[in-house]
Amino acid sequence: MICYDVNGQEIARYSTQNSDLCNDIILDMLIYKDELWIATDGGGIARLNLADRTFRTIEQQSGNNNSLPSNSIKSLYVDHSQNLWAGTIRNGLLNIREVYMHTFQDVPLNNLYGLSNKITLCLYEEDGFMYIGTDGGGINRLNQTENIFKHYPSCSKEKVVSIAGYNSEELIASFYGKGLYFFNKRTGLCRPCNFISPNLREQINSMGIAINIYQFSPGKYYILAEQVYIYDLKTARLTPVQMTQIRKDTDTPISNLKVIASNDSITYLYGVKNIFCLNNRTQTLSPIYYSDFNITINCVCCDSQGDFWIATNRGLLRYNRHNKSAEKIETSLFSEARTTVYDPTDRIWIGARNMLFAYSISDKRFTIFDENDGALANEYMYTNVPISQSGDIYQCGVNGLLRICKNYPFKDGNIPTIKLMDIELNGATITNQVSATGKLTIPYHYTSLIIKLIRNEEDVFRRRIYRFHISGLARDIESYAPSLALYSLSPGHYEVSVSCSNRDGSWTEMALILNLEIPTPWWQSPYLKLALIILFIIICIGYVTYYNRKKERKLQWELKEHKQNMNEEKIRFLINMSHELRTPLMLIYAPLKRLLNKEAITDNKLKEQLESICRQVRRMKNLIEMVLDVRRIEMGQKVLHLSTCTFNNWLEEIAGSFTNEYANKNVRLLYNFDNRITEWTFDTSKCEMIVSNLLANALKFTPEGNSVTLTTQKEKGNIRISVTDEGIGLDEEDIKQLFVRFYQGKDSKEGSGIGLSYVKVLVELQGGKIEAYNNEKTGATFCFELPEREDKKNPSEQSVNISLNDVLRFSDRERQEQKPSQEEENFDTRNYSILIVEDNIELSNFLKEALKEHFQKVYTANNGEDAFNIATQKLPDIIVSDIMMQQGDGLELCQQIKRQEKTCFIPVVLLTARTDMESTASGYKSGADIYLTKPFEVDELIVIVRNLLKNRKILQKHYRNYVSSISSYPNIEEEPSNADERFLFKLNNIIIENLSNNQLDVDFIADKMGMSRTTLYNRVKAVNYVGINDCINNFRIEKALQMLRETDCNMLEISEAVGFSSQRYFSTFFKKMVGCTPSKYREENQKQELEAGS
Repeated sequence: MICYDVNGQEIARYSTQNSDLCNDIILDMLIYKDELWIATDGGGIARLNLADRTFRTIEQQSGNNNSLPSNSIKSLYVDHSQNLWAGTIRNGLLNIREVYMHTFQDVPLNNLYGLSNKITLCLYEEDGFMYIGTDGGGINRLNQTENIFKHYPSCSKEKVVSIAGYNSEELIASFYGKGLYFFNKRTGLCRPCNFISPNLREQINSMGIAINIYQFSPGKYYILAEQVYIYDLKTARLTPVQMTQIRKDTDTPISNLKVIASNDSITYLYGVKNIFCLNNRTQTLSPIYYSDFNITINCVCCDSQGDFWIATNRGLLRYNRHNKSAEKIETSLFSEARTTVYDPTDRIWIGARNMLFAYSISDKRFTIFDENDGALANEYMYTNVPISQSGDIYQCGVNGLLRICKNYPFKDGNIPTIKLMDIELNGATITNQVSATGKLTIPYHYTSLIIKLIRNEEDVFRRRIYRFHISGLARDIESYAPSLALYSLSPGHYEVSVSCSNRDGSWTEMALILNLEIPTPWWQSPYLKLALIILFIIICIGYVTYYNRKKERKLQWELKEHKQNMNEEKIRFLINMSHELRTPLMLIYAPLKRLLNKEAITDNKLKEQLESICRQVRRMKNLIEMVLDVRRIEMGQKVLHLSTCTFNNWLEEIAGSFTNEYANKNVRLLYNFDNRITEWTFDTSKCEMIVSNLLANALKFTPEGNSVTLTTQKEKGNIRISVTDEGIGLDEEDIKQLFVRFYQGKDSKEGSGIGLSYVKVLVELQGGKIEAYNNEKTGATFCFELPEREDKKNPSEQSVNISLNDVLRFSDRERQEQKPSQEEENFDTRNYSILIVEDNIELSNFLKEALKEHFQKVYTANNGEDAFNIATQKLPDIIVSDIMMQQGDGLELCQQIKRQEKTCFIPVVLLTARTDMESTASGYKSGADIYLTKPFEVDELIVIVRNLLKNRKILQKHYRNYVSSISSYPNIEEEPSNADERFLFKLNNIIIENLSNNQLDVDFIADKMGMSRTTLYNRVKAVNYVGINDCINNFRIEKALQMLRETDCNMLEISEAVGFSSQRYFSTFFKKMVGCTPSKYREENQKQELEAGS
């Protein structure tokens, strides 16, 4: 290398021959920090001091990890941040920095540039050498001037936990698990040390406690084991130290204590819970600090003011021993501190989180050190000699020995500048779309946005944490990578700012790097939102309105339901009372009616009184029917029985039934009829109820001596019927509520309040209307109209909901006019038997007495169980049963009768006080033939029973013909319609299937049918009046006739096919039944077919 001045004159010439230049092949040069840096090929980098013209070399040293990686340097470069870069020929790019920390790690044995084991446990300095105790690598010696190590193979396997001085040739070392040994500094040989007796040594080793030794004065040592001992070389005595001033309320462990600091009079020690003061003169140990129960002490150091800095599992504490107060140093950098070392420059070095921190006591700030400073990741441990005589700081650790130069410059360098480097949208670079003001607009439906940053600073490899702040987001985003990925930002404006961490744990100022704009999609526009808000408000108002109306309707419905329930309770009470009155009313009405039908009463006055009584009983019956009809009409069972009669005459007859009542009260009943009214079509029974109610009300409110006028008038094709009284009249409120059910006026007398409402229902049912008003003078008038019907015989005027009861039930007037036909009277029932089931003894006896002359045998029973037993034993021809009984009601009895094969053919008439459709339907579902309501006439019951028996006889004839002809059998797949047909269907099938069996007889069929001979015989006889043998013979003859007509079989084959054991007996029986032999029948039949064919 040749140097020239500015004039081109040679100043100096350097080579390996005349200078310390490391290599003559020079590839690059540059001036950096007042030195000329020279890149050589094979000699590393030479540094020429421009002031004194001396060389220093940076080169690769074999086995030294801290040396230059390669000696072949091709180029040198200094960037704008004053970072020096070296490009090697084959080893890549190097960044060259001056550091003040070195971490020495393990190297092969006898290597000069490292430790025999990287886990270091203790230090001892003497004569410029640092003796290092390792964990399993013995003792190493460090030349602090040249940074060269010496290993001692003789103790290379030992775990050295403590080292102390002894004399000029030997040291005292404590080997874990073995005890104390003398160590020869020159040869590395070890010999046992007898400071501790063998027994005590064995005891300490068995406890697993390491023995620490510390020389606090010439010839005197502290031995720190399970307790503290003092060993005096002069006396060769081992004396335990006495404990004083111990608090009884706390635990004070003193095993395995470590030294904090020492002077001539006092040595400070610490354990896992306490700090102790050991008086070197009095040789007493006293605790001066007690930690909390949840705090464990890891390490302690003492500063120049005498304060203790305690590394604990809860962080860093400062204990002022003068005022005995502890203060926690708050920081977010770490939560647990492992080691503390005091630096004479008034700093505390702290090992935590496998990192190294420095705390400035005066500035109260932390500084972080990492690999870029030379401090590798390391778990630092207690160091007994943290400060060397030269002022360097040492830290033992599991990842090597850290050495910190005393002149370490504490400066953070220039503040890093963070700039935007690149932006990727959906994987594509869009940096060119960023405006000069740093604004960028991206679509709202983007999938990924990555913002990449670059940091300009001198220490480019220092690890920093980046904090990103995005306006509008709840929290900041922290990352070690200089990039930010955003995937789901909502539409809006965002300012992206960033800062990075400093070495003291603080953050740089936030720097704005990007203004990001994400447009709002149309469906998120404020106008649409406003429209949706308005729509939502409208919906809410509508919903509230709907809810209020619904609530109002619900309240109205509940009120209506409450009223309906009250009405139902009254109706139910009246219905129950009506049911209770029907049976005693029956016992009054039926005998009275029979008595009047006889001609034995010759006294006309008596007969007239009896007829009056009968009419009143009929009125009671009508009142009962009124209550029940109200319920029936409400259930939709509207039935009209229309008939045509002379209206005025009918009305006068109805009013005549009130003559005696009006006479008893001295009230006149006047008639004012329109003669234009002749015949009229209407429901006489319902109109009778209407007129009776109105006349009864008029009589109730008319004073004695006054009159009631019954008027008819024909208006516009309608009949108007008016009842005018001379009573107290009506209030205006009464007129409005008059026809409401259960309403009773202020001046009302006894009554239920249902009569006028029922009248209104009956009138409207017939298409009419009713009204009431006050007369001009006194009293009130009630009037109703009946419309004229154009088609008097139109069947549509009647409801089709008419049951068999409606056909068989007659009004009293119809019963008087209805006479049994001659055929019905000629049907003799005296050969039949009847069973009467009634729990009312008086009614049962009355019916038995009334029916005794019409039937051969009358059986009685008081409950369903007895009745069923009688029915199965006596097999009566018909059963008449009440429904409401205590032991087995009529419905259960009817169901049992109809389920049994033996009794299912017996007709059943049910008597009941219930007339509603549900009860009627239940009666017919149980199998009843007739459903008859109380009260009834005995003659009506006789007519019904006679009709049922007559119809039964007709059915028997039908079944007899049904059985006699094989062609009339129903198809095998056809479903029989009733119990009798099912019985005959089963009987016929058995006979047909076994017709060829000559053993077919009564016993055979009874066995197949599953019943006794007697039951089978009675059942067949009741159905068709033909015996079983006759049935079998009829089937056989019919089958033989069919085969003679339709087949060419001979007589033997035919006789066997129809079940005859011999052909001769077959011919004889055939001739008896048909009148000719089988051969003769076939000839005549063939002859008839030939004649018919010709």
